[in-house]
Amino acid sequence: NQINAFNNVGWKATLFMIGQYVDDNRQEDAWITDAPKLRTLLGQGWAIGNHTWTHFCTEGASNSEYLSEINQGYARLMDVVNTSPRTDYKVNAFAAPCFISDYNQVILNQRNAAASSVKFVETGGNPFMLVDSMNASSTYSNGSGSAVGIDFNSTIGRDVDMQSSGSAGIAKINWAAANSNSSRHIWFNSLSHGSSESALTAVINHTYNNYGPNGNNTVWVAPSEQIYAYLL
Repeated sequence: NQINAFNNVGWKATLFMIGQYVDDNRQEDAWITDAPKLRTLLGQGWAIGNHTWTHFCTEGASNSEYLSEINQGYARLMDVVNTSPRTDYKVNAFAAPCFISDYNQVILNQRNAAASSVKFVETGGNPFMLVDSMNASSTYSNGSGSAVGIDFNSTIGRDVDMQSSGSAGIAKINWAAANSNSSRHIWFNSLSHGSSESALTAVINHTYNNYGPNGNNTVWVAPSEQIYAYLL
C-alpha cells in the first residue's frame, strides 16, 4: 500500500481524488481510499487535492465544462473536509487529468477571483523546479537533467517514472540531490497511481536511507501543498 510506504518512514503526501468516486461510507481493501480513510488521513497530516469530478480528459472543451468538473470535484472534497477532524483545512492543489493544459488558466482565474482555495496546478512539464528566487525565467542544467524556475502563475510539473520504475525514480532523486546545495534548492514533484507500490516503495526507502533521517538528512519530503505554502 502506497500510503503505508510513506507512513512507515514518517512522511506524508498529497492524495488527488476524483470526486464522483469518493464514497461517504465505503471502507474496502488497502488501496481504495474513500471518505472515511480520507478523514483519518487528513487528521494525520496528509493532504488532498482536486483531480476533477469525473477525470475529464477532453482537450479543447469549453471553459464551462472544465469549470463544472473543477467545481464539482472541489465541492466533494470540501464535503469530506467539513466532516473531518480538520474542518479548517483548505484544498490548495489541483492535478490536471491527462496533463491537459486547458485546465491551467481556468484554475488560475478561479484562484485570482478567490472562487476557491486552490492555489496551483500540477500538470505536465519539468518536475525539477528551482525555487530559490521564484523566477520563471531561471534554468539550471547539468548532465542528463535540468531544472526550471517557477513563479506563482506557473504550473507545477509532475514526473511519471516513479510509478512504473523504481530505478528511474531513484536516478531522478539522485540527480536532484547531487545538484542541490545551500544556494540552489530543487523541488522534485512526482506521482504514482494504484498498483505502483513496489516502485514507489523502493524510491521512498532509497530517499529515506540516503537523503532522509537515515542518511545525510538533506531532503524535505512533504505534500506538494506544504512545499508551495513554504514558498509563499
